[in-house]
Amino acid sequence: MKAILQSEYLKLKGAGQKKLALLLPFLTLAIAFLIGSPDILESFTMYWWEALFLFVLIGLLCLYDHQAEKQAGRFQNVLVGTLTANIYFVKWLLVVYQLVIASGFVLLFLYLVSLLFPTMLLHWLTNVMTLFLVLLTVLWNIPFLYSCFERFNAYLVLVVNSFLCFLVAPFIAQTNWWYLFPYTYHYKVMAILLHIKPSGDTMAPAASIDILSLLMAILLSLALASLGAVIWMRKEQTDGHLTQ
Repeated sequence: MKAILQSEYLKLKGAGQKKLALLLPFLTLAIAFLIGSPDILESFTMYWWEALFLFVLIGLLCLYDHQAEKQAGRFQNVLVGTLTANIYFVKWLLVVYQLVIASGFVLLFLYLVSLLFPTMLLHWLTNVMTLFLVLLTVLWNIPFLYSCFERFNAYLVLVVNSFLCFLVAPFIAQTNWWYLFPYTYHYKVMAILLHIKPSGDTMAPAASIDILSLLMAILLSLALASLGAVIWMRKEQTDGHLTQ
Protein backbone atom coordinates (compact mmCIF):
# COMPACT_ATOMS: atom_id res chain seq x y z
CA MET A 1 0.00 0.00 0.00
CA LYS A 2 2.86 2.39 0.82
CA ALA A 3 4.40 1.84 -2.61
CA ILE A 4 1.05 2.51 -4.28
CA LEU A 5 0.60 5.69 -2.26
CA GLN A 6 4.07 6.91 -3.24
CA SER A 7 3.47 6.06 -6.88
CA GLU A 8 0.12 7.84 -7.07
CA TYR A 9 1.44 10.83 -5.16
CA LEU A 10 4.31 11.20 -7.63
CA LYS A 11 1.75 11.55 -10.39
CA LEU A 12 0.50 14.73 -8.72
CA LYS A 13 3.87 16.45 -8.94
CA GLY A 14 3.78 19.00 -11.69
CA ALA A 15 0.14 18.13 -12.42
CA GLY A 16 -2.64 20.66 -12.83
CA GLN A 17 -4.53 19.15 -9.91
CA LYS A 18 -2.44 21.02 -7.35
CA LYS A 19 -3.11 24.30 -9.13
CA LEU A 20 -6.85 23.64 -8.93
CA ALA A 21 -6.63 23.29 -5.16
CA LEU A 22 -5.23 26.83 -5.08
CA LEU A 23 -7.15 28.46 -7.93
CA LEU A 24 -10.71 27.48 -6.98
CA PRO A 25 -10.49 28.72 -3.36
CA PHE A 26 -9.12 32.00 -4.74
CA LEU A 27 -12.03 32.27 -7.20
CA THR A 28 -14.42 31.51 -4.37
CA LEU A 29 -13.16 34.41 -2.31
CA ALA A 30 -12.91 36.70 -5.34
CA ILE A 31 -16.56 36.18 -6.24
CA ALA A 32 -17.66 36.56 -2.64
CA PHE A 33 -15.65 39.78 -2.38
CA LEU A 34 -17.10 41.23 -5.59
CA ILE A 35 -20.69 40.40 -4.66
CA GLY A 36 -20.71 41.06 -0.93
CA SER A 37 -19.32 43.54 1.55
CA PRO A 38 -16.64 42.82 4.19
CA ASP A 39 -19.40 42.36 6.77
CA ILE A 40 -20.78 39.30 4.96
CA LEU A 41 -17.60 38.17 3.20
CA GLU A 42 -17.12 35.23 5.55
CA SER A 43 -20.61 33.78 5.01
CA PHE A 44 -20.55 34.50 1.27
CA THR A 45 -17.20 32.77 0.87
CA MET A 46 -18.37 29.70 2.73
CA TYR A 47 -21.59 29.65 0.71
CA TRP A 48 -19.93 29.82 -2.70
CA TRP A 49 -17.44 27.19 -1.62
CA GLU A 50 -20.14 24.72 -0.56
CA ALA A 51 -22.64 25.51 -3.30
CA LEU A 52 -20.40 25.50 -6.35
CA PHE A 53 -16.64 25.44 -6.16
CA LEU A 54 -16.20 22.47 -3.82
CA PHE A 55 -18.12 20.15 -6.14
CA VAL A 56 -16.46 21.67 -9.20
CA LEU A 57 -13.10 20.91 -7.59
CA ILE A 58 -14.07 17.33 -6.76
CA GLY A 59 -15.26 16.81 -10.32
CA LEU A 60 -12.15 18.29 -11.90
CA LEU A 61 -9.77 16.35 -9.65
CA CYS A 62 -11.48 13.05 -10.44
CA LEU A 63 -11.78 13.92 -14.13
CA TYR A 64 -8.13 14.92 -14.39
CA ASP A 65 -7.01 11.60 -12.89
CA HIS A 66 -9.50 9.59 -14.96
CA GLN A 67 -8.38 11.18 -18.22
CA ALA A 68 -4.70 10.75 -17.34
CA GLU A 69 -5.16 7.03 -16.72
CA LYS A 70 -7.24 6.70 -19.86
CA GLN A 71 -4.51 8.26 -21.97
CA ALA A 72 -1.79 6.17 -20.31
CA GLY A 73 -2.72 2.92 -22.03
CA ARG A 74 -6.45 2.81 -21.24
CA PHE A 75 -6.11 2.18 -17.49
CA GLN A 76 -3.41 -0.48 -17.80
CA ASN A 77 -1.67 1.12 -14.82
CA VAL A 78 -4.61 0.49 -12.50
CA LEU A 79 -6.26 -2.67 -13.83
CA VAL A 80 -3.74 -5.00 -12.25
CA GLY A 81 -5.80 -7.68 -10.56
CA THR A 82 -5.75 -7.80 -6.77
CA LEU A 83 -3.98 -4.43 -6.52
CA THR A 84 -6.67 -2.56 -8.45
CA ALA A 85 -8.90 -1.95 -5.42
CA ASN A 86 -5.93 -0.66 -3.41
CA ILE A 87 -4.93 1.69 -6.22
CA TYR A 88 -8.41 3.17 -6.43
CA PHE A 89 -8.58 3.52 -2.66
CA VAL A 90 -5.34 5.51 -2.74
CA LYS A 91 -6.73 7.67 -5.53
CA TRP A 92 -9.72 8.41 -3.29
CA LEU A 93 -7.43 9.35 -0.40
CA LEU A 94 -5.39 11.68 -2.59
CA VAL A 95 -8.52 13.47 -3.80
CA VAL A 96 -9.53 13.94 -0.16
CA TYR A 97 -6.01 15.15 0.63
CA GLN A 98 -6.28 17.82 -2.05
CA LEU A 99 -9.73 18.84 -0.81
CA VAL A 100 -8.27 19.34 2.67
CA ILE A 101 -5.53 21.54 1.21
CA ALA A 102 -8.09 23.53 -0.79
CA SER A 103 -10.22 24.02 2.33
CA GLY A 104 -7.13 25.31 4.10
CA PHE A 105 -6.59 27.83 1.30
CA VAL A 106 -10.17 29.04 1.73
CA LEU A 107 -9.43 29.85 5.36
CA LEU A 108 -6.03 31.34 4.51
CA PHE A 109 -7.48 33.69 1.89
CA LEU A 110 -10.21 34.74 4.30
CA TYR A 111 -7.56 35.55 6.89
CA LEU A 112 -5.48 37.59 4.43
CA VAL A 113 -8.51 39.64 3.40
CA SER A 114 -9.46 40.16 7.04
CA LEU A 115 -6.11 41.91 7.52
CA LEU A 116 -7.34 44.60 5.15
CA PHE A 117 -10.58 45.09 7.09
CA PRO A 118 -9.94 45.32 10.86
CA THR A 119 -13.68 45.22 11.60
CA MET A 120 -14.05 41.86 9.87
CA LEU A 121 -14.50 39.11 12.45
CA LEU A 122 -13.72 35.49 11.56
CA HIS A 123 -15.18 32.56 13.47
CA TRP A 124 -12.15 30.31 13.18
CA LEU A 125 -13.22 27.33 15.26
CA THR A 126 -16.68 27.14 13.72
CA ASN A 127 -15.28 27.53 10.20
CA VAL A 128 -12.69 24.79 10.67
CA MET A 129 -15.25 22.42 12.17
CA THR A 130 -17.76 23.18 9.43
CA LEU A 131 -15.30 22.65 6.59
CA PHE A 132 -14.20 19.37 8.15
CA LEU A 133 -17.77 18.11 8.44
CA VAL A 134 -18.57 19.34 4.94
CA LEU A 135 -15.71 17.21 3.64
CA LEU A 136 -17.21 14.20 5.41
CA THR A 137 -20.54 14.82 3.72
CA VAL A 138 -19.09 14.94 0.20
CA LEU A 139 -16.89 11.83 0.35
CA TRP A 140 -19.60 9.81 -1.41
CA ASN A 141 -19.22 11.94 -4.52
CA ILE A 142 -15.70 10.69 -5.29
CA PRO A 143 -16.42 7.00 -6.01
CA PHE A 144 -19.72 8.07 -7.55
CA LEU A 145 -17.94 10.27 -10.10
CA TYR A 146 -15.28 7.69 -10.93
CA SER A 147 -18.02 5.13 -11.57
CA CYS A 148 -19.99 7.57 -13.74
CA PHE A 149 -16.91 8.52 -15.75
CA GLU A 150 -16.55 4.88 -16.78
CA ARG A 151 -20.11 4.67 -18.12
CA PHE A 152 -20.96 8.11 -19.47
CA ASN A 153 -19.29 11.07 -21.13
CA ALA A 154 -16.94 12.42 -18.47
CA TYR A 155 -17.49 16.09 -19.28
CA LEU A 156 -21.26 15.68 -19.25
CA VAL A 157 -20.99 13.98 -15.84
CA LEU A 158 -18.92 16.90 -14.55
CA VAL A 159 -21.52 19.44 -15.69
CA VAL A 160 -24.50 17.47 -14.36
CA ASN A 161 -22.78 16.88 -11.03
CA SER A 162 -22.16 20.60 -10.52
CA PHE A 163 -25.66 21.46 -11.78
CA LEU A 164 -27.33 19.12 -9.28
CA CYS A 165 -25.35 20.62 -6.42
CA PHE A 166 -25.71 24.29 -7.34
CA LEU A 167 -29.23 24.53 -8.78
CA VAL A 168 -31.23 21.49 -7.69
CA ALA A 169 -29.99 20.61 -4.20
CA PRO A 170 -30.76 24.01 -2.59
CA PHE A 171 -34.48 23.52 -3.24
CA ILE A 172 -34.56 19.95 -1.97
CA ALA A 173 -32.42 20.87 1.06
CA GLN A 174 -35.28 23.04 2.33
CA THR A 175 -37.81 20.21 2.25
CA ASN A 176 -38.49 17.40 4.71
CA TRP A 177 -37.12 14.92 2.20
CA TRP A 178 -33.60 16.32 2.02
CA TYR A 179 -32.02 13.12 3.35
CA LEU A 180 -33.02 11.25 0.18
CA PHE A 181 -30.76 13.46 -1.95
CA PRO A 182 -27.05 13.26 -1.05
CA TYR A 183 -26.24 16.59 -2.67
CA THR A 184 -28.08 18.30 0.19
CA TYR A 185 -25.99 16.87 3.05
CA HIS A 186 -23.32 19.58 3.07
CA TYR A 187 -26.02 22.26 2.84
CA LYS A 188 -27.50 20.96 6.09
CA VAL A 189 -24.11 21.17 7.80
CA MET A 190 -23.66 24.78 6.72
CA ALA A 191 -27.20 25.73 7.74
CA ILE A 192 -26.87 24.16 11.17
CA LEU A 193 -23.38 25.36 12.07
CA LEU A 194 -22.96 28.62 10.13
CA HIS A 195 -26.64 29.56 9.75
CA ILE A 196 -26.34 29.87 5.97
CA LYS A 197 -29.46 28.87 4.08
CA PRO A 198 -29.11 26.72 0.94
CA SER A 199 -30.11 29.85 -0.98
CA GLY A 200 -27.10 31.72 0.38
CA ASP A 201 -29.01 33.97 2.74
CA THR A 202 -28.10 34.07 6.41
CA MET A 203 -30.59 33.19 9.09
CA ALA A 204 -30.91 33.80 12.79
CA PRO A 205 -29.10 31.23 14.96
CA ALA A 206 -31.38 28.55 16.36
CA ALA A 207 -31.87 28.20 20.09
CA SER A 208 -30.04 24.88 19.95
CA ILE A 209 -28.05 22.91 17.38
CA ASP A 210 -30.09 20.42 15.38
CA ILE A 211 -27.89 17.48 16.33
CA LEU A 212 -30.21 14.89 14.76
CA SER A 213 -30.11 16.44 11.29
CA LEU A 214 -26.37 17.03 11.59
CA LEU A 215 -25.71 13.40 12.49
CA MET A 216 -28.07 12.18 9.79
CA ALA A 217 -26.23 14.17 7.11
CA ILE A 218 -22.83 12.89 8.24
CA LEU A 219 -23.78 9.26 8.83
CA LEU A 220 -25.82 8.94 5.64
CA SER A 221 -22.95 10.40 3.64
CA LEU A 222 -20.39 8.06 5.22
CA ALA A 223 -22.65 5.07 4.66
CA LEU A 224 -23.19 6.03 1.04
CA ALA A 225 -19.49 6.68 0.55
CA SER A 226 -18.60 3.26 1.99
CA LEU A 227 -21.18 1.47 -0.12
CA GLY A 228 -20.18 3.33 -3.26
CA ALA A 229 -16.49 2.67 -2.67
CA VAL A 230 -17.03 -1.06 -2.12
CA ILE A 231 -19.08 -1.40 -5.31
CA TRP A 232 -16.66 0.72 -7.32
CA MET A 233 -13.49 -0.99 -6.10
CA ARG A 234 -14.88 -4.51 -6.41
CA LYS A 235 -15.96 -3.86 -9.96
CA GLU A 236 -12.58 -2.43 -10.86
CA GLN A 237 -10.83 -5.37 -9.23
CA THR A 238 -12.99 -7.76 -11.25
CA ASP A 239 -12.21 -5.81 -14.44
CA GLY A 240 -8.54 -5.99 -13.52
CA HIS A 241 -8.70 -9.78 -13.32
CA LEU A 242 -10.47 -9.97 -16.67
CA THR A 243 -7.82 -7.89 -18.40
CA GLN A 244 -4.98 -10.06 -17.20
